[in-house]
Amino acid sequence: MARHGALVGCLVAAAHLTAADARADAAVPARPLAETIAVDPTECLSPAALTDKTTGFLQRDQVDARLSMAVTMRGPDAFFQLSRTGVVIGERLVPRRHLTCEEFLSVVALALAVAIDSALLAATSAEEVEVAEDEGAPVEPLPAVVPASPTSEPVTKGPPPSPPKLGERHSLALTFEPAVLSVLHEPTIGGALGLVVARRGVGRLGLTSLATVPATTDLGGDRARVGLIAGRLDACLAPPVRTVPIAPCAGAIFGVHRAEGVVLSTEASSVTDSALWGALALGPELTLAFGRWSVAARLEPWWVVRPSRLVTVRAGRELSVTGTSFGAAAFLGVRRTIF
Repeated sequence: MARHGALVGCLVAAAHLTAADARADAAVPARPLAETIAVDPTECLSPAALTDKTTGFLQRDQVDARLSMAVTMRGPDAFFQLSRTGVVIGERLVPRRHLTCEEFLSVVALALAVAIDSALLAATSAEEVEVAEDEGAPVEPLPAVVPASPTSEPVTKGPPPSPPKLGERHSLALTFEPAVLSVLHEPTIGGALGLVVARRGVGRLGLTSLATVPATTDLGGDRARVGLIAGRLDACLAPPVRTVPIAPCAGAIFGVHRAEGVVLSTEASSVTDSALWGALALGPELTLAFGRWSVAARLEPWWVVRPSRLVTVRAGRELSVTGTSFGAAAFLGVRRTIF
């Protein structure tokens, strides 16, 4: 049905033809419409089909005997000339655009019908009986019949939309996340503090600093305390199910850890550690929002790509203990949206 929008305006123009024809038919000689139309046959246009369509719009099959029409194709478009007693009095190019064959045939036929009646009404109003054959007479184009694009829609003008405010799509929040971690040698507690940037419907990025309370670790009779200071960059996608506020997240954590001997045997002279440490995290995040405040909980397995390694020297011999390569961490955080 949308394709027939090209014909709506033209059908309104054709509604007045019958009344005008009643005044003109008796004043001029007539002949069959089929004898006045010359058409270059194409897939969409044929003499018989075009005559039938035009007759339907005119509501008669007889026209002014002085008129003749020639329809030719210019690429996909139709071009016709209307002549009276051999003098061209009108011409028009009818674009096809994206019309179907049936629609294009109707548009061309209606254009011919309007042209015929326009010429007849002009002659009748001027009380013309014969038109002098003047080949040099100027050709006045008839009103254009241009089919609208089948996809065209009414355009409503108005003020241009204002760009969305920053807070309508993006937000920045301050986050504090206490945590329980088992990623070094012994389980410990800690916390993360940082910023979270979110885009509605897409996801979020977080940049936080992480620190743990030093945990005591056994070194084969000796004891040391080990703590971690690191930075974390993580990203979460928007929840796949909008009604369930659980989002998939992944993060990278890199930093340093330090060890301090607290109980050393008489044979132990020192405790050293490899300072660089790193891990990758993957897990879901549950977020519950309360206005500008929200609560976020995460439970993550961690793959420690660079575990900690403690070394104690006892009687000239080294004894090393390597931390875990796989661990886990649980965070329960509070966030406050800044804007």
